[in-house]
Amino acid sequence: MKNVFSARPYSTHLCCIKPTQALKQKNRLPFWFPLWLALLGATPATHAQQLWPGDVNNNGIVNAVDLLWLGLAYNAEGPERPNATTLWQAQPLGAPWAQNFPGGLNYAYADCDGDGEVDDDDLNDAIDSNFRLTHGTVQPDGYANATPGSNNPRLRFTPSTLNAVPGQVITVEVDLGDAGQPVPSFYGIAFTTAYSAELVDNGGQAITFDDDDDWMAPEPDEPFEHLFKRDIPAGETEIGLVRTNQIPVSNGFGHIGSFSIIIEDIIVGLTIDTFILQIDSVRLIDHTNAVYPVVPDTVMVIVSNPMSTQNGEIQTTPVHLYPSPARAGQTTWVSTRQGWTPVGITDALGRAASATIQRQSDSRWGIHWPANMPAGWYALQCAGPNGALVTQTIILH
Repeated sequence: MKNVFSARPYSTHLCCIKPTQALKQKNRLPFWFPLWLALLGATPATHAQQLWPGDVNNNGIVNAVDLLWLGLAYNAEGPERPNATTLWQAQPLGAPWAQNFPGGLNYAYADCDGDGEVDDDDLNDAIDSNFRLTHGTVQPDGYANATPGSNNPRLRFTPSTLNAVPGQVITVEVDLGDAGQPVPSFYGIAFTTAYSAELVDNGGQAITFDDDDDWMAPEPDEPFEHLFKRDIPAGETEIGLVRTNQIPVSNGFGHIGSFSIIIEDIIVGLTIDTFILQIDSVRLIDHTNAVYPVVPDTVMVIVSNPMSTQNGEIQTTPVHLYPSPARAGQTTWVSTRQGWTPVGITDALGRAASATIQRQSDSRWGIHWPANMPAGWYALQCAGPNGALVTQTIILH
């Protein structure tokens, strides 16, 4: 259940002070008004500041982006917050800290538990405990997805297979950037994915993420914070990875983790279905909280029920591809069972792709990808006996 907070506007009432006619005409306050407030010891803005434990960037929701902000302030110290709690409720921010985030937000928002220090307790006791809770009007988190084919680093998915059967374990490797397009200055990344929950074993429980910080935190004892959360009914995940020493990694790239997925039985009556894992939103930052656009990726895995043959052997899809994933400028080889023939290739929008299909034998074809073919996923359609049609997904890097 989402908790929604509606703040009552702060107001100041001035008693026994009558503005002059000149001030009315100029529509401004007397020159001594700021001094008057200072003598009272506060301003309306100071009283209005409130903190919700875990919402480090104070945008109305606790999510993986808050971990990035926590990493920026990690190990900072400041005044403790009086009567602090990590329960999901508004509380006075307390005395401001000496440091501010880029943009002006005070570091006190990162001290989620109010103990005067930004550390992993703020992650475990507040961000983790209050994840996805909201208050007030939620503001954008500043995700920055780049257009496929643009000159930006890519967050790339590489599946262990593009053809699976129920009960099979699929591994999807996750890599950020490459030697040709590294991350200019890496400090942290947060991204959300959507997946076909109905095709994951145990109602979505059997999807996990194992992170790998080899290049993101190269020193042996370098502190590094991680976060992985699932919204099983919605078929969504959130991943956050951030450094914590205020020093970025320059021109970095490499493996950041892998998904492990156990395929569930497909719907009764169907012989084939498609498991989809796609990146919805991504935010990549440096140590100044500057955002770098990232090209997101999508994986599509064909899931098919085993089919029994007359000799008792189990066969799956009648079409197999190699290599998978493929690369522009290379050839993808297609092997089929008897009677099956490739008939066309389309892109993600259903448009005919410019790749060419050449027959090598009765059961083997070659798909040549032009060198300038945009990266993405493509669908190969194959026709079979009795009008049957099978679609195979090809991931092009």
